[in-house]
Amino acid sequence: MSELAKKAQESILKRHGDPHTTSGRNAQAALVAAESLLREGSSANLGHTRRESRDAAAKFQRSILREAARDITLLGGKHVADEGEHRVRHDEETGLAHKATNNERYGYILDQDEWGAHRKLNLRPALPSEYFWRIGLQNVLFEDAIELTGIAKVSLTQEFSIHTSQPWIDTAEPPPPISMDDIRQFMEGKGYVQLPGRMILSGVPRILAWYHRRDEVLVYDTKPGNFIKGGDDALYPVDLNIAIFPRELMRDTATRNSVEWPELDQW
Repeated sequence: MSELAKKAQESILKRHGDPHTTSGRNAQAALVAAESLLREGSSANLGHTRRESRDAAAKFQRSILREAARDITLLGGKHVADEGEHRVRHDEETGLAHKATNNERYGYILDQDEWGAHRKLNLRPALPSEYFWRIGLQNVLFEDAIELTGIAKVSLTQEFSIHTSQPWIDTAEPPPPISMDDIRQFMEGKGYVQLPGRMILSGVPRILAWYHRRDEVLVYDTKPGNFIKGGDDALYPVDLNIAIFPRELMRDTATRNSVEWPELDQW
């Protein structure tokens, strides 16, 4: 396991909350589930060749979530969002955003297309383990402090919602606009480069995909709505799709799509 993966794992498995309270026990159950799922490794289910094993992984991971699931509601006060990838509430007293995965899913991940001959990068539903890795990497790479607060049962389905808390970032009213150029400067300043468009399946917004060659990290969905411009005028990513994407797998994708690897070596 890479040093980055270890740090991401540690950031998620950090114990918090009073185990003698209901909220503390909910958090501890979620941490136990996360610990079980993170044993698979940060990139265990990535790549075209893993497409069949992902089905088995999904079934196993849902059984882990089932053990941890509780009849809980989302913490916090004021509703901020009820649609999209997360439901979000803002607790003004604690200064936290409380989030729950929505639509009985755990976000998306950019991976090799399961059926295309060129194995271009395409979006697919993320496994629960990949969602846990995502928030751990967000903590380490972008200095966030996301914590697991529970796993909730979703009524009448076989799915479960992952609950987290995240520091609320104060901004001006109305919030200042964020441009794609702002985001480009931010990502390039952290050592990321945009992936060549011909490596990404048509229909997937190509401007939103970035890769960090040294850290072997693939970041997607860098649209303005997933950033906040704080009162200090700095950008803060709050909801990016992040995965450790092995260099060899990226090399395979590049080669199949006529992207010369020496070009990638210069990133």
